[in-house]
Amino acid sequence: TRRMPLFVRPKERLTRRFIHELMGSHYEGSALSPYEDVGAGSEHSPYRWNGLMWQYKDSMYSNERPIGTQYTTWHMVATVGNASVPGPMRALQWFGLDDSSYSPKIPVHGGAAAVHSSYDDGDCTSRSACRRALGLPGTVTEFSWENAWWVNNVVADVVMTRLDRAAPVVLAARRLLHSQLEADQR
Repeated sequence: TRRMPLFVRPKERLTRRFIHELMGSHYEGSALSPYEDVGAGSEHSPYRWNGLMWQYKDSMYSNERPIGTQYTTWHMVATVGNASVPGPMRALQWFGLDDSSYSPKIPVHGGAAAVHSSYDDGDCTSRSACRRALGLPGTVTEFSWENAWWVNNVVADVVMTRLDRAAPVVLAARRLLHSQLEADQR
């Protein structure tokens, strides 16, 4: 068989920024790009709201699932600094909430004892009563502009329904924020 290999040695060094972009990929520029197929619609959307399988006449068809998907709850990329970086600061997790295609990833150091309340889950695993008891903003069913997941969810929803117009604006803002956060890590 011609199965896909489990591992592939990259031709060049993979950067954290490249991995972030890959995690939000919709196979742009490839034969699998969903932006141009029959399901893309007038906004050239990579999302298929009615499922990935569809039928036309007597034939069944399948749309590929993009890497960056609206079903993401959280995503992260971890990096490890070299020995010149103090131990508690060496491990760095770049963490994002909701759709990995559009949400920013913030740096959280391995030695961090707390995160901003907009990202804090308080070990509640989205249990509403637990979040309320800890005074954390928003729950799975209660919207809050002070909750990072809800903010990222709203932005992603706007982009998904106005892709051609909104995605370039959001992606440019995310690139700028990532550049600023990267500069802060140096």
